[in-house]
Amino acid sequence: MQALTEAQGARLLVVFIPSKEHVLWSRVWDEVDVNNVLERTVTVRLSEGDHGRLLFQPTYLSYDQFSANQQAQEKLLSDFTNDAGIEFLNLTPLFWQKSIETGELYHYADPHWNQAGNQLAADAIADYLQEVR
Repeated sequence: MQALTEAQGARLLVVFIPSKEHVLWSRVWDEVDVNNVLERTVTVRLSEGDHGRLLFQPTYLSYDQFSANQQAQEKLLSDFTNDAGIEFLNLTPLFWQKSIETGELYHYADPHWNQAGNQLAADAIADYLQEVR
């Protein structure tokens, strides 16, 4: 994909979009809320021997495991893009900070961005593209 992009005179940019849980997880302290999230955790792994089918398993993770998994997703993409020479924009720090300063960026009972979240992402991507011109 990088070669196709460059052949067209463009640059490839991968944007990491953090999930609602990723942004808000570090601020969930109530034991009931923590357990509600952890009890609904589904892990995904590749099966062995049959072309790597995805296996979904309900798995109760500890708070530390869940936190590490959240950070691992971000690191995996960051490492991949760095190794491949692909530009990478991580929206996590911005979304985390803005959610503290201005409130919700996601719909209440829905994992999608609300208007403020969409605007924040659009502005961040536009700013990045302007800076690296």
